[in-house]
Amino acid sequence: MAVDLRLKNRTDQVFSDYEEIFVGNSIVFEGFLLPHNKKARDTQIVRFVSGGRRYLTYDLDRDGVFVRGVIRYGALAESDPESIEVSIAKIEAAIGRAPRKIPQTRAVNDAQIDKIRFFHANGMSQRAIATEMDIHYMTVWKIINKKGAYAE
Repeated sequence: MAVDLRLKNRTDQVFSDYEEIFVGNSIVFEGFLLPHNKKARDTQIVRFVSGGRRYLTYDLDRDGVFVRGVIRYGALAESDPESIEVSIAKIEAAIGRAPRKIPQTRAVNDAQIDKIRFFHANGMSQRAIATEMDIHYMTVWKIINKKGAYAE
């Protein structure tokens, strides 16, 4: 019977006495496999510990049910500081810790906004306007109802 270490399993369902630490771009881990998981393949164990994330290499030593290993990931990408700030603002706004500071952008310019409002005032449907202007119908709705970046 094949062992199936699913990613949705908790660590205590796979290991007893498990520890991991992050060193640079690597995870160093060790633990004792529970008896029903001792026939798991090395690749299954690495996939479980890594959470299914892509890694470059791994080393795994096994002694019966004792497992010790290192999973190495790629170098951390250079990040744009502005994108980091935007990401942090999104996370904080989502958990309610800070007001939303994400800059709102527009899909259309002011001349197009005037044209959309003119079409709507003359009885054209929102979907027909969206098709005519080659934009999403929700953008038309936001413009007409003055929501989001189109609020005045």
